Amino acid sequence: MTDQELKDLVAGLAVSGERVERTLDRLAEETRLSQERFERRQEEARLRQEEARLRQEETDQQLKKTARVVEELGRKVDNICERNRSVDEQLEKTEKVIAELGRKVDKVCGKVGGTDEQLGGTDRQMTELNKVMEALGRRVDKVCGKVGGIDENLGHHAEQFFQDVFARKMEFGGVIYDRIQPNYICQNRKKEMIEVDIAMFNGESVALIEVKNRIHPDFVKEFTEERVKKFKKLCREYKNYKLYLGIAGFSFDQKVLAEAKKHGIGVVKQAGEGIEVEADCLKAY
Repeated sequence: MTDQELKDLVAGLAVSGERVERTLDRLAEETRLSQERFERRQEEARLRQEEARLRQEETDQQLKKTARVVEELGRKVDNICERNRSVDEQLEKTEKVIAELGRKVDKVCGKVGGTDEQLGGTDRQMTELNKVMEALGRRVDKVCGKVGGIDENLGHHAEQFFQDVFARKMEFGGVIYDRIQPNYICQNRKKEMIEVDIAMFNGESVALIEVKNRIHPDFVKEFTEERVKKFKKLCREYKNYKLYLGIAGFSFDQKVLAEAKKHGIGVVKQAGEGIEVEADCLKAY
């Protein structure tokens, strides 16, 4: 091999070495970038797992909180039922006292019309009777005050119970709602207003639910006539919406149930820690 050929060979090897070196550098850089991308993906995956864990913990805490609320509501309902029994017993005692007083009045009246001596005795008996009636009046006022206070307390607990249940699941009579407003109030410029215990809304329907401790059959008719008319008059933004009505309570008289069915009103009852809705005859107003 000549000197020139040797020089050419050396020059070619140098060029090839440079190319190999550049190739190795490029491969090293690509490897480094791939490693960085892999590490970023690993970190993103770890962050997603941590976020999922935190969300699960938050969900578990919320479920435990909800369970405690439902348990507390159950205890309150049991307490309310026990108070109702106490009120019924007190009313029964009062009725017995009134019946006994009636017998005394009949006895006194039977003696009126006799001799002067008998009339004098009757006067004394009437005086005693007036004292008894005054005492009875005070007792009845006291009982009525207790009943009124308990009724008010029962009504408050009933409202809270049904409002909480509907807030967890905004559905009534098979219709799903996306917004609930407890103690909904609508008022116009003339200060005319209407208040409903529970109102639920979606894009085409409104559900109005009244909660009562005791519901009189006349209230059902008033609800469908006067209150519906007043709602449509005052709440003009919902004038073209379908309007569904409901009554909610812990117990119902058969006359109330019959009136509700007749007028197409849904009936909402307590069922354990939840509710039971009777809406087979539900009507849109």
